Amino acid sequence: MNLTLALTPSQRNDARAALALLAPVGITLEQAARIALGKRAPKPSVTVAKVADEFLRSRLTEGCRPATFDWYEERLNVIVAHFGDHIIDGITRGDFKKWLEQSSPSAAARAGTARAARALWRYAQHHDPSYVNDVITDGLTFQAPSATADGSKKFLPVDTCEKILKGVPTFYHNAVALMLFAGIRPEEIAGERKEWLKWEHVNVTEKLIRVPAEISKTGQARLIEGLPDALWAWLRPTDRATTISPHNIRTVIGAVKLASGLRKWKQDGLRHSFATYAMGLHNNPGLVAVWLGHNGNPTMLYRHYRGLVTKSDAEKFFALRPK
Repeated sequence: MNLTLALTPSQRNDARAALALLAPVGITLEQAARIALGKRAPKPSVTVAKVADEFLRSRLTEGCRPATFDWYEERLNVIVAHFGDHIIDGITRGDFKKWLEQSSPSAAARAGTARAARALWRYAQHHDPSYVNDVITDGLTFQAPSATADGSKKFLPVDTCEKILKGVPTFYHNAVALMLFAGIRPEEIAGERKEWLKWEHVNVTEKLIRVPAEISKTGQARLIEGLPDALWAWLRPTDRATTISPHNIRTVIGAVKLASGLRKWKQDGLRHSFATYAMGLHNNPGLVAVWLGHNGNPTMLYRHYRGLVTKSDAEKFFALRPK
């Protein structure tokens, strides 16, 4: 049977138009169809390591928060250590799940690695559709860590906080104190935004801090009052127009990591420590939520930070003073 006889007039017109388009490149209509179906066009041999490097570079170019970049870098390094030389499109969902279940000791680790992998594969898919056909984590479920278990890993012990305060250069004390004893977000102090927190926003006499909308992560201005005495003991104000931090937050956190002596830094560790010890001292999620600039239900803070430290530990934390 002649198949052309089965074509509708519209299909024959499409075929003629397609042949006219293909004539200059010298391939047949069948060859074009096979290429479109992925049966002729070989996929580029792109490794996981290469895509991970491209992904991280894109995060930097797009102004990713230092803490977020470090989070991705840490987890992608784990993936690259095992799959780095593998062609990214050759890794199956089963391969990934089996490796993850065998290599990750906890639900928290599995959830974090899966989240990073999902971001990597989605980047590959959008950056160049020829890299991968689908996202290998789609359809996989991993138990998320409980709020309390996750929160317990984020705060720093009192002795580590003391090491940081003693070990960082004195010109970083102001920035560190605002994160550690006021819970100010790192990016609000000296992030990638055009505006950094300045001394004109900190009133040492009245003991209050104003975070303008253009600096606030949420885009909403907030007034912070009633903060602990430890904060004011560490602050050393300069000219009102001067920024709190002399350098960007990535540099500050680098000094903090070095002073802490920790091999693995806890993301937003200073801010989380403030929240944890403030809850331990006051047991008042509403108050701590206001300090942190949380617009949500204070119940979330209650679940995340309550019961992680004793009141005695909290008192030791807020008793830290310059020598």
